[in-house]
Amino acid sequence: MLLGIVLGIGFGLGWLIFGMLYIKKRISVSVLKKQVSKQLQELNKLRTDPVKE
Repeated sequence: MLLGIVLGIGFGLGWLIFGMLYIKKRISVSVLKKQVSKQLQELNKLRTDPVKE
């Protein structure tokens, strides 16, 4: 019974840690995708605008 409790707690802790890391990575990927999208829009705008000299 004690072994089952220890294994259950370990399994739960593993899922908790993995879940937190997974959510953190998903958030960072989302932020980076937004940055890339914004930079692509700026780049396309600069490509289409005439050169001002």
